[in-house]
Amino acid sequence: MRLTKVVGLGGVFLAALSLQAVAQEVAGTVVDSRTGRPLDRVQVVAEGGSGARTDSRGRFRITGLTGAQVTLNVALIGYRPVVQTARVGDTELTIRLTEMAVNLGEIVVTGTVAGAEKRTVGNSVTTVRAAEVQDLAPAPDMSNLINSRAPGVVVIPGTGQVGAAPRIRIRGVNSFSLSDQPLIYIDGVRVANDVSTGIVVQAFGSGIGGRLNDIDPDQIESIEIIKGPAAATLYGTEAANGVIQILTKRGKVADRPEIKLGIRVGGQWFMNPEGRIVQPINRVNGELVSWNPVAQEEALGNKLFRTGFGQGYTLSIAGGTPLFNYYAGSTWDRDKGIEPTNEQKRFTTNLHLAITPSSKYDIATSLGIVRNDINQAFEAGAGGIWFSTIFGDPAQVNTPTRGFIFGPPEYQWGARQANQLVNRYTGSIQINHRPNTVFNHRLVLGLDQTEEGSEQLNNFLPPEYVQFNPGVAALGGAFSQRRDIQYTTVDYSGSAKLNLSSSWRSTTSVGGQLYRRRTDLVFANGSQFPAPGLETVAATAVRVGSHDFVENTTIGVFGQQQMGYKDRLYLTAAARIDNNSAFGENFDFVVYPKVSGAYVVKEGGEGNVNALRLRAAYGQSGQRPGIFEGIVDAIEQDVFKRQLLASPQRKFAAGPQQLCNRPFAIDRHNAVAHGVRRRVQ
Repeated sequence: MRLTKVVGLGGVFLAALSLQAVAQEVAGTVVDSRTGRPLDRVQVVAEGGSGARTDSRGRFRITGLTGAQVTLNVALIGYRPVVQTARVGDTELTIRLTEMAVNLGEIVVTGTVAGAEKRTVGNSVTTVRAAEVQDLAPAPDMSNLINSRAPGVVVIPGTGQVGAAPRIRIRGVNSFSLSDQPLIYIDGVRVANDVSTGIVVQAFGSGIGGRLNDIDPDQIESIEIIKGPAAATLYGTEAANGVIQILTKRGKVADRPEIKLGIRVGGQWFMNPEGRIVQPINRVNGELVSWNPVAQEEALGNKLFRTGFGQGYTLSIAGGTPLFNYYAGSTWDRDKGIEPTNEQKRFTTNLHLAITPSSKYDIATSLGIVRNDINQAFEAGAGGIWFSTIFGDPAQVNTPTRGFIFGPPEYQWGARQANQLVNRYTGSIQINHRPNTVFNHRLVLGLDQTEEGSEQLNNFLPPEYVQFNPGVAALGGAFSQRRDIQYTTVDYSGSAKLNLSSSWRSTTSVGGQLYRRRTDLVFANGSQFPAPGLETVAATAVRVGSHDFVENTTIGVFGQQQMGYKDRLYLTAAARIDNNSAFGENFDFVVYPKVSGAYVVKEGGEGNVNALRLRAAYGQSGQRPGIFEGIVDAIEQDVFKRQLLASPQRKFAAGPQQLCNRPFAIDRHNAVAHGVRRRVQ
């Protein structure tokens, strides 16, 4: 009898434990209210701080709850957020979300922990949903992905060549002498955003390369463009031109991995060249004649322009569990320009891993690899068929030049070639910690390493081409430049959220960042190959070279206080203190203030207006002095290179081992204080 009682009590105890375990969780499905379709990647957060994302079937499960009821906050980009009360222990919930064109509850990246709802932000933030865009109308590069999709953002193409990079201006030109390019972040890590790099193929300016188009659009989940100095207060010095935040694709909780294969094909061509490139009528031997170089070359069996075939192949896999999820994707692109010397081959790989051991913290890491090989064509004042054609002379049609100013097309294409090879690695680690329902904080560590090699080969001319470039220049030469850019990022931020009353809510954010950029520049130039078939600088008779580096460090802290009233009115004040190694010893730090306000007039409901929000912001941000990088850039530019090529025996009467060394290394202790340029919004 006693044994039976013990067994019975044990059974009751186990049953109680089982009921208690069931009572500590909620689970269910999130669906589209119109179609009933399950929605994946929906964020479901319990009021106590625990949360989960739905899987491919729309299912979610939140454990570790206490009490009889729990309030769930459900949000997904493009849908109206839902707040729903559920009984703890209910595992068959059905939550319906309604689509909305303007979602003020959408979470945007602002520099604080876990981002912020768009309704609370007083400055302008534009979101480009890259993954959705690529599924509908794939863009071959980043410039095409951003162009015309963000108000106030102007994408200025550098040239029509394949592999050329654009300039981006957010709300116009912000400086006459310093950089006008926005900062670019990938998964919270600052990356190189250089423009006008590589060999000069236009002669009247800098190179046409740039680092924006290294990034593969197919590996991007979303892009957020933060405009104006008021928004840039959280990002510090150099953010006066705006900030572009790029978030790469993540894994998802699913029963089985999701595999995607994408193929892109297309072509580009110069439409109606016969009717657009015709020389004006000139007098030749007493007669008025015109010259149509395109028709002339086609009659000879040659073509000045071709149809450039473009192709791209993407393969990705994503999956995971609530504990661990992953994404891996690769893209191979090969695009040809309308000239036979213009072509780009790009290979990119992106890997993202995330671990969520508990509801209190998670760790995510990402790695991006880029290899970009670009052959560029010469144009404008640097020669090439464009310059030779536009400034051709009909009187020379019956000469060896066939009317082209510098020589026939086959000479232009065979005499020299410009190339840029880029190897790039971007890695990040992000740790999020949520110790309680009030405070959460984040640490981001990252490195962006770019190895950029630019080369120009001037071939040793065969006898039939010497007439077009006689003298020492016919012996050819080579120019090689290597530029390594290393960006290091350390970023910490924390936020505390308190409900002061039923109407007022306080959000306090603090943080600090350290950014360090080091640029190493090595170049070598040689002229006069002793024989045909040689291609390296070491094989030339006259050689010069240089090695320079620039290192710049920014360290700063910020504090921000936001007050929210009834989820309608939001007032924000913030300040940032920065110090930069280029400020000089007599300039210790600079302070950037910011104030903003936002008021939600209407959200949802009936009527023609779905959502209406009024906002205003004031802020200051700055630029670090750029004179030293300007000096190094001048060395990189073709002006100095062309001086070496034009008359090496006069400029540098140097033997093979003599180097022209011009150091411009700087740091905080020997920099000249040029002050800080400020922009006020």
